[in-house]
Amino acid sequence: EIADVLGIMIERPELGCSDGESSDRDKLEQINQYGKRFALVFATLRNLVGARDVPRVVRELRLGLASLFEFSNPLFLVKDWEQERLTCWSLDGETGSGGEPDWFVPLAARDCLVIASFTRQTPLVSFDRAPGDMSLLDQQLIRHLGKPGIYCQPLADGGESQGVVVLGLDRADYQRLNGERELLDLFAAQAGARLQAISAQKVQAQVVQEERLQAFTDLARKIVHEVNNPLALIKNYLKILDLKLSERQIHQEEIGIVNEEIDRVSELLAGLTRLSHAKLVKTEAVSVNRLLIQLCKIAGEPLRATSNVEIELQLERDLPPIMADLDALRQVFVNLVKNAAEAMATGGHLRIQTRSVGRRLAPAGAKTTTASGRVEIIVEDNGPGVPESIKSKIFEPYVGSKGESHSGLGLSVVHNIIRGLNGNISVESEAGHGARFVVSFPALAADLDGKTSTR
Repeated sequence: EIADVLGIMIERPELGCSDGESSDRDKLEQINQYGKRFALVFATLRNLVGARDVPRVVRELRLGLASLFEFSNPLFLVKDWEQERLTCWSLDGETGSGGEPDWFVPLAARDCLVIASFTRQTPLVSFDRAPGDMSLLDQQLIRHLGKPGIYCQPLADGGESQGVVVLGLDRADYQRLNGERELLDLFAAQAGARLQAISAQKVQAQVVQEERLQAFTDLARKIVHEVNNPLALIKNYLKILDLKLSERQIHQEEIGIVNEEIDRVSELLAGLTRLSHAKLVKTEAVSVNRLLIQLCKIAGEPLRATSNVEIELQLERDLPPIMADLDALRQVFVNLVKNAAEAMATGGHLRIQTRSVGRRLAPAGAKTTTASGRVEIIVEDNGPGVPESIKSKIFEPYVGSKGESHSGLGLSVVHNIIRGLNGNISVESEAGHGARFVVSFPALAADLDGKTSTR
């Protein structure tokens, strides 16, 4: 009956057969093995369904490929439509909540087996191509995996492809895998469906946030209009007072200071109306390390004296520059440092780290001497952490955990500036174990003529 449920055909031994008892034991062992495999398949698919983000999907894929198909060193490439590429998530790239992209393959590399499998939504194997027809990218992947060939399995469930799993194998592995094709297709389809759901959730969350920001901006314009009226009157009276005092030759430096502060208030109010549309004055090649060093020179001593907060800098040498608005970027880091310091009410440790990530497998004839990627800035404190109840909406306006004395706008402003600079920001935190903000921007790559360009 168990065999019937599992779809296993077992012949009944004839009565009187001398080896019937031994045959029964063999069949029971076979049923036992099939039962264990069925349970393993079910558990693996269930874990894929429950994966909440890309790193967790990659982790479950890796475990499933190792336990079900005995492949221990696959590569996982997940689509990144914004950057027009497939981004590889490495096996040992786990940081914090589960992983970071390692390198990527551009979607424009259509002669590459990986991209062909992705676009056609069809498994492809390098053994079907003559060695002379293999692209440079394919040859690099084969060398990287240390096997004679590669097998590319698309992650798709009837809709758009979400990525590709690349397996290093020899011909014996390929023959064994052919007997498992249906199960591998099912496994990959489930992973593709989960990745598609995660992508849809991100899009929906972004739409909701943009709608909320636009609603806030509309309200802010009305408030700013009303507040600017009395400010304009005050400036007019100050001008009249300035003229009267100048006739009496009285020193008017204080009036000038008041005028400057009123202008500053006006500019801050105007900034609220630009919250949903970050305005970039100018962009230039910016050294993130230099900017952070300057910031720590200014803020380090005051934070140590007034808040008992120590700042530690861990800056990667030869960090590539990024293209950004220097003033806007300074505002980002000031807000992040201020946010961390305020979270550590009784003092603490603030670590700021920079690093370059991402290595593109460049085709022959590339015009860059160095691989492009992204520059990451990590701002990490050992404060109380971000409450789980607000972590998913921490970058929305008026969301915060510091009480009524704080507006909850700082991280929302940071988020919008970073988006305007083509960057990303994420938060990782556990209650009682501090918060870790990871900011990343496209790096500038050096061309053969010594110039820099984004990739």
